[in-house]
Amino acid sequence: MFKLDKLQDDAINLLKDLISIQSFSFEEDKTATKINNWLKERGVKSDRKVNNIIAYNKHYDQTKPNILLNSHHDISSSSALKPTAVSVFEKDEKKPLELENLFR
Repeated sequence: MFKLDKLQDDAINLLKDLISIQSFSFEEDKTATKINNWLKERGVKSDRKVNNIIAYNKHYDQTKPNILLNSHHDISSSSALKPTAVSVFEKDEKKPLELENLFR
C-alpha cells in the first residue's frame, strides 16, 4: 500500500523532471517518454500513440462506460509565451524549479 506522502513525492518529482525537459509543441517526444516510463515503472498499463500517452486504471473494462481525462505535456510555442519558456531553460537546463513549497 502506498502512503500519501510517497505518492505526493513521486508526483512532485515527476513534475520537476517534466519542467526540466524542453518540450515545445510537436517536440514533446522526451516528455512523452518520461511519462510513459514513469507509468510503466509503477505497473500502470499504458499505450503510446506518437507522443500521446493513454494510461488505464487497473479496473479498466472496455465493456463499461469510460471517462477520458486529457492533459497536455508540451510548452506552447506561441510568440507570446515562448520567450518566457525559453528563459526558464536558459538559466539552467538541468535544474528543475523548486516546487516543494507550492505543495506542502
